[in-house]
Amino acid sequence: GLSGNAQPVLVLVYLSFQVGSAILAATLFYLTHPEEIPGVEGLISDAEGLGCDRACGAVCPCAGVRSGKQSYGATSSLDSAGAAAGMAADGQESEVLASNRSTYRASVPVRLLSEFIGSFAIVATFGLSTACNTLVQHDVQATSKTTTQSPSNLSSEVLPVTSVPWAMGAIVLSMGYALGKISGGHFNPAITIAAVFSRRSSAVTYAEFLPTITVQVGGGMLAALVYTCVNRGNGNLTRISIGPKNENSFFMAAATETFFTLVVAFVALCSTTVTSPKYFRAPHVYGYSFALTMGMAVASAGFATENISGGLLNPAITVGAATGNAIWRQTFIGDFLWNGLKYILWQSLAGVGAGLVFILAHPMEYKRDPLLPGENS
Repeated sequence: GLSGNAQPVLVLVYLSFQVGSAILAATLFYLTHPEEIPGVEGLISDAEGLGCDRACGAVCPCAGVRSGKQSYGATSSLDSAGAAAGMAADGQESEVLASNRSTYRASVPVRLLSEFIGSFAIVATFGLSTACNTLVQHDVQATSKTTTQSPSNLSSEVLPVTSVPWAMGAIVLSMGYALGKISGGHFNPAITIAAVFSRRSSAVTYAEFLPTITVQVGGGMLAALVYTCVNRGNGNLTRISIGPKNENSFFMAAATETFFTLVVAFVALCSTTVTSPKYFRAPHVYGYSFALTMGMAVASAGFATENISGGLLNPAITVGAATGNAIWRQTFIGDFLWNGLKYILWQSLAGVGAGLVFILAHPMEYKRDPLLPGENS
């Protein structure tokens, strides 16, 4: 570390990694927000980007500056007809902005990249925070060897208090705010399954279903490789047990994992995919509360399940954990082929269940009213 007399070479290494991380962050930002690259407005179609002029349309005061086109309502000398049109446009500015945002859809490669980044960050956070929690448990057990407590009593005191659920809720919240408006902020194949089953085409279409799940799982597997390398292949730290905890039965683990994965997926659907004006209080990906809602759902579900089923709640995490264990054991047999597949099945069924509950809870989403704007198609 840098404690004591800091070595100049080590300082340069730290600075190099920090600068490299900043460059990588800027690169990923422009890859996921291509419309924000200066000077490329003419190279990106309206369907691929949402710049300021695309969001506000004719009422955007900076449209002429960004795209070189005339900015309506921005000139100081308007004739009477133009002034009247400008006033009408100003009165409808919020409606135009909401309409453009509701119909905006990033290109498929951009959405897949967003899901890959979010899934990678979530699985990496789960693996690293679990390794940190393992170190804390070892330290506590080492300092408690002189006590008269039995191992079972010690385990019951240490295991319920971990930071993993808070870490998971925080990373879901952060990735939701960063990428939710691009891809919908799933980062979880169970949520994607729920969206497809409930016919939420605004979030993911049938054609995008398999590619989306593929990049989510791929991000989880790459994250497993990263957190294994960070811990230098120490299997005692990187191994994530896939199975019931604290002598719970498989039935209890299955019921817990399925129910709370359903809760997480259902909350995600309600927070990001409700489009009918009849549910005017529903959050959306351009609002403030959607990512906070999803993050708190993940955190609460993690606290409820971590000592029963392990609190995975995400097939990408399950595959990532199995991959990390396979790197250490040099075989996929065991965790992945047996317990891992069971967990993936439970989590996938939870996604289907979440889609069914969403349909039952939001019947107006499937009853179009031609008198309401946006529902006459």
